[in-house]
Amino acid sequence: MRYFCIDCSYIYDEAFGEEELWIEANMRFDDIPDFYCPNCEAESDMFQPIIEEVLYAENPQKLSDIEKEHIPHILHTDTREVEVSIWVEVHPMQEDHRIASVALYDEHGDMIEEHLFEVDEDPIYAFSVEDLDSFELRAYCNEHGVWSTGIIENELIL
Repeated sequence: MRYFCIDCSYIYDEAFGEEELWIEANMRFDDIPDFYCPNCEAESDMFQPIIEEVLYAENPQKLSDIEKEHIPHILHTDTREVEVSIWVEVHPMQEDHRIASVALYDEHGDMIEEHLFEVDEDPIYAFSVEDLDSFELRAYCNEHGVWSTGIIENELIL
């Protein structure tokens, strides 16, 4: 996720951290004690989350190349757990261009869980979906934004 300083427009991206403040990549904004803006020294309460547009497949039965690179793909599932991947052989996992996270949302659009990926980590993760009738999976690419599977009915994925 990314956060915007309302005083100076600086953007903190959790996927990259902030070298100037010795904040490592994949450090969640809410987990940083005493965060301040490296540009204007505004405190953390002056930051707002950036809500990004969520992109969906135009035709889920025939994905375009960019959709194949970004939309989470279900590898394995049962009614309790779903394992997802971003097409590792297609999407780069480099320091400056990568899948930074994958997240599970409920049918109301509320985030249930998010996993941040390290640069050298394969973008594969398993989520518990046991208590969900339906859910949505979203992947965040630091260059191409947030991509979604759309709503998936839990009983239909078996």
